Amino acid sequence: MWEDEGQGGEDYTDMLIRCVKDCAKVGVKIMVAHVIIGMDRHSPNALGLKRFERLVKAGEENGVVIAFENTEGIEYLQAVMDEFKSSPACGFCWDTGHEMCYNYSEDVMARFGDKLVATHINDNLGMADRNNMTWLDDSHLLPFDGIADWQGVVDRLDKYNFDGIYTMELTRDSKPGKNTHASYADWSYEVFVTKALERGKRIAALSR
Repeated sequence: MWEDEGQGGEDYTDMLIRCVKDCAKVGVKIMVAHVIIGMDRHSPNALGLKRFERLVKAGEENGVVIAFENTEGIEYLQAVMDEFKSSPACGFCWDTGHEMCYNYSEDVMARFGDKLVATHINDNLGMADRNNMTWLDDSHLLPFDGIADWQGVVDRLDKYNFDGIYTMELTRDSKPGKNTHASYADWSYEVFVTKALERGKRIAALSR
């Protein structure tokens, strides 16, 4: 989306627009999207914003809110949110785990909470090395199995009057070279999902 090389950026924009239209066809009102992939990129530009403008316009025309998610390269998210924050098709998806391992535990809700429309609820152990951001720290553990401050998470959701769905985005498997998910190894899928539901209820009970 941000690179002026070949047709790739235009093709990817077209693909996301098709996703928006597919959402509209089946009645899905919120579509989550990343704005960047890449740990060492920090230079949003006019070309990328022009392509995202096409995407946001497609959201407006099809009645779909695009929930842009906090990932690595928060400068890109800031640029997109600043450019399109007045659009009803521009929203924010808060990934609680990404905040700790990609955003250096910055309170990203303080930046984007007024546009919050979706959540990706998950936990992790933070950054193993604050000087070396890596996808390997993005564990997507069950809530309460990492270091997240869940009372603080719920307090921030309440602050922005979020009344949507707590969407769990979890995995049962450790990343390469990691052992973070060892305690899940003997669980069946049914047990894992049951545990996830229990943790979700624990989070909801924290609302004041």
